[in-house]
Formats: sequence, structure tokens, C-alpha cells
Amino acid sequence: MSWPPELLRTAPRIGLGLAALGRPAYITTDRQAELGPDRSVESLRQRTDEVLDAAYEAGVRYIDVARSYGLAENFLAGWLQRRGLTAAEIVVGSKWGYTYVGSWRMFDAVQTTWNLLEPSSADTLAKAHAAGMTVIVKEALANGRLTDAGDQPALVRAAAARGLSTDNLAISAALAQPWVDIVLSGAVTVETLRSNLAASAAHWDSELNELAAALAIQAPVYWDERARRSWT
Repeated sequence: MSWPPELLRTAPRIGLGLAALGRPAYITTDRQAELGPDRSVESLRQRTDEVLDAAYEAGVRYIDVARSYGLAENFLAGWLQRRGLTAAEIVVGSKWGYTYVGSWRMFDAVQTTWNLLEPSSADTLAKAHAAGMTVIVKEALANGRLTDAGDQPALVRAAAARGLSTDNLAISAALAQPWVDIVLSGAVTVETLRSNLAASAAHWDSELNELAAALAIQAPVYWDERARRSWT
């Protein structure tokens, strides 16, 4: 991934992932409340446009898609065309499965899951960062488990005590990791996006490290629980 230098200097460390916007069903908590019953192509295209507009206006310059994210690439392509944006103005990352498509170039970014429940990739990501790679964290909210509507009351209480939303504190935890370059928001509403974008590494203080240790679970358990989540 080649970032235009001016974007590196000015863009926030939070990007927007379209995994939850590009398809009618996903495993995110509280999706019914956020999206409602209308999951038509045009409804999701319009919602994607709205969230992308809000993200761009807030300074977000990294957008993440994949072939497996329903119509995310199609939605994004239409939005880019309508906005008339060029590669010098925004960075798009996508994935194509397991086929090597690097045109014999060395891949210079890595993206993986890291969150307060599943932090096992930390050491590997720190080494990647030290080697000069851009480290992109996805699923910082554990598909909605680390939000006000999630299943981690201790985190909810800690966030409330600091006057923050739970998603803000969870993303702040990711931003506080010294090896993280970009954290992806998976917001499907402008309101949630703005809450995500308000996160800051400064919101995560040393007093919360004990909570982080208590929240972490074994990786096989986390991934087994994730695999059993319902698509809604």
C-alpha cells in the first residue's frame, strides 16, 4: 500500500470498513436496530453513501472493502465516481481471497483482528510495525460485543465512568497500542461513525490495563464464539 505523503500527515488514524454496509446480513450486534427492515440494494447503497460522505468530511482517508463484502466495492466505486476523488485524495484497500495478486511486489501493510477480547496478535503486529509495515486493525469492537449493546458490562461501566461510549473506549484501546497505524470503524450509521471517530489513545489510561487483562479470552474460544454468532 502506497500512501500519498500528504494523507499520512493529515488523515486520522481511524479508517472506515464497509463489511457491514455492503451486505444485507452480518454478525454485528444490534444490527436490526441500526439498519431496520429495509435491506434492499438501493437502501444500503444510499446508507453507504451517507456514511462515506460523513467519514470523508470528518477527514477519514482510508476505506476498506473486499470482494466478500457483498456489494461494498460496487457501492464504493459509485461513490468515488460521484465525488470525483483520485488516488491522491483517498486510499482504498481491498482483498481478493487467497490468490497472490501482488504483481511480484512486496505487500507493505497487514490487516488483522485485534480487540480487548482477542489481543493475541499483538506481538506479531508489533514486529510487523517495527519492520516498517502499516498495521491496520479490524474488528476493534468485536462485531459489536464491545459496544453499549454488547456483552461486556465491565467495559460499559468503565466507559460510563469516563463519560465515554463503550465503542469509543474500545477503539481508544486499539489506538493506544504503539504498533497500530489505522483502526477500522465498521459503522453503519453516521451517529455511530461520529462516536467511533471521537476515540483517542488519550482516553485509554494505565488504570484500564487491569480491565484489559480481565477481558481477554483465549483465542480459540473467541473464534469459536464468533463462528456461532447469528447473521442478522
